[in-house]
Amino acid sequence: MEFSLHDGTRSSSQIKPYFEVKNIAKTECRVFFGDGFLTERKKGFKKIKIKSRLVGIVVQTTEEWTMRDGIAVIGAGVIGGAIVKSLLKTKYDGKITATEKRRKIEKLKELEKLGAAITWNNKKAAKESDIIFICVKPNDVEKVLKEISKEIEGKLVISTAATIPLEFYKKIVPKARFVRTMPNVAVLVQEAFTAYCCDDDVTPEDKRKV
Repeated sequence: MEFSLHDGTRSSSQIKPYFEVKNIAKTECRVFFGDGFLTERKKGFKKIKIKSRLVGIVVQTTEEWTMRDGIAVIGAGVIGGAIVKSLLKTKYDGKITATEKRRKIEKLKELEKLGAAITWNNKKAAKESDIIFICVKPNDVEKVLKEISKEIEGKLVISTAATIPLEFYKKIVPKARFVRTMPNVAVLVQEAFTAYCCDDDVTPEDKRKV
């Protein structure tokens, strides 16, 4: 079988037991099967063994690939955990990392089973992510910001902490781009109405992601 892909490249597949994809540009190839899909980045020619009926192939550009940012949720308690579950429920393609204090890490096992990465290391989670949610209690915000200050410079940071103004965040990490949100209780069932405000450095693209 041969497919003509939307970016002008072509691929041929042999259902038994391989399909082959040849791309000129560095792209992501998503291959849909009858019982799921496999996503991999490709450069050049590669074979992948399959065990299911091939349904279709979609090739996306490098620009589209970068739209699936890695997300860290610092403090995956009630609100943070609900955000992680919501992202997983929508089948978000980027890596999702949930953090909690070392002594509470066992509480995140449910999120790990659903597909999230879990850790107690906030600095590592922030360093490896493009978007960072801060979902800790207001009294812990300053401590967490100072802990991950270098790791979030130049990144989009979304806070759910109540009462903390944007100026407070910018004073501690002026090179980060902050969004303050006010989710309501419906976030627990992925039906929240969330008000938010942004600092002056937040871009239109950032707002689209939010």
